[in-house]
Amino acid sequence: MVDPVPFSDALFRAAIDGSNSAVLITDKKGTIIYANQAFTDLTGFLAGEAIGRNAGFYASGLTEPEIYSGMWADISEGGNWRGEMQNRRKDGSLYWESLTITPIHDDNGEITHFVSIKDDMTARKDAERILQRNEAQMNTILENMGARVYIVGSDFRYRYANREVCEALGKTLDEIVGKSVEDLFAPDIAHVLMENNRTVFENSKTVTAVERVEHVGSDEERYFWSVKVPLF
Repeated sequence: MVDPVPFSDALFRAAIDGSNSAVLITDKKGTIIYANQAFTDLTGFLAGEAIGRNAGFYASGLTEPEIYSGMWADISEGGNWRGEMQNRRKDGSLYWESLTITPIHDDNGEITHFVSIKDDMTARKDAERILQRNEAQMNTILENMGARVYIVGSDFRYRYANREVCEALGKTLDEIVGKSVEDLFAPDIAHVLMENNRTVFENSKTVTAVERVEHVGSDEERYFWSVKVPLF
């Protein structure tokens, strides 16, 4: 068995200085007493420019006040806090960080310091924003293309249906999502739809077929040229 390495301030500092995460240590009032190199890499502020200042000195002003109040309420009571904040670098640019704050207690259980660990999540936020924009654009297209469009998951339940589908079935989107074809169609119609859906998943290929469906508010049945495309 290997004996544990004795803990020391030098080892502590080496571990923090070598971390890829930005680390701040503040007193219980929030005044910075230590900042590692990763903090400088993240924000552009040298340790000497941060030490002695309140930990909120580089705040962007764009983070909701409720987040700060909730954070202080949690850590003041001795709990850890995790969340996201948008701050401002030394050059004025904005960035997002994920943040964990942990209180440090003395032998009497009193809070003496806070340790903050920060990671840059700007790229992830940018990707999320692009995805949301693309989803909004795609939704606009699907809702206005004049065709019935739906998405079925590998569990053979509906994940999405556009307005044309909802109107044809006489149901809201909430009444369709999560349902199977057996839930929405007569057995003979559902059987054919299910077989076509299953073929797409089993062969991972596009299936084209003429499908018969009922139309809400009418006794007539309609036939559609259906194109089912696998999504990977």
